[in-house]
Amino acid sequence: MSDVHVFPTLDALSRAAAQHIAAHVQTVLLDQDVYALALAGGSTPERTYELLASGFPRIPWERVHLFWGDERFVPSSSPQSNERMARRRLLSSIDVPSSNVHPIPTDAGSPAAAARRYEQEINSVLSGRDHTFDLAVLGIGSDGHTASLFPDDPMAVTDHPDDRLVRAVQAPDTYDVRDRITCTLKAFNSSSEAVFLASGEGKQSAVQRAQAGDPALPASHISPRGRLTWFLDPDAAAKPPTTRSETYNSS
Repeated sequence: MSDVHVFPTLDALSRAAAQHIAAHVQTVLLDQDVYALALAGGSTPERTYELLASGFPRIPWERVHLFWGDERFVPSSSPQSNERMARRRLLSSIDVPSSNVHPIPTDAGSPAAAARRYEQEINSVLSGRDHTFDLAVLGIGSDGHTASLFPDDPMAVTDHPDDRLVRAVQAPDTYDVRDRITCTLKAFNSSSEAVFLASGEGKQSAVQRAQAGDPALPASHISPRGRLTWFLDPDAAAKPPTTRSETYNSS
């Protein structure tokens, strides 16, 4: 099941996405003790994270566990670190216990070691559940990659039965940091829900191909157990805002 919402601006889509995530957290926690949220990197989700931190005081962050969908193999202090971005935009402004924060361990010695350790941590924290994340926040690149699942990697477009939850991968040589650690299709597709956030004309072709199900794009293979929702601006969607999106209310 997939929903597509188009908003007039990046700020508008960010507000709607934050509202959607906050409502999902509160609803899910009516029936379970903890909530697992997988965060995306990149620039598009930054405003959503700021709004989550400032605009939703009813989120019980002490019951939310935060994970990352992927990470560059760089120190957490690096400007290229997804963990650093999320700490600056979200974690620095919320009262979440440090024991609930689960960054990808880029101090593990190698990307492969980091992937093994992160999979062990996910399995340990989320043991006893029939799904992985309650919601995964995702972006999409102009080449159709999502998280660090790139089109040139056969494992990124195949939900292999023996696939792991986390893998060490290499980005194409056009990327600034090639060594990456990423959650796999198995991890994302075992999530209860997922959201894509996309803004800008550069994402337009990839968004259209992913929504059409182009099998060459990793983003096309994201299929959580429940709802998949796209939050787009007009440039990414190649169409004007929809009436519904302009008055979007996840409740």
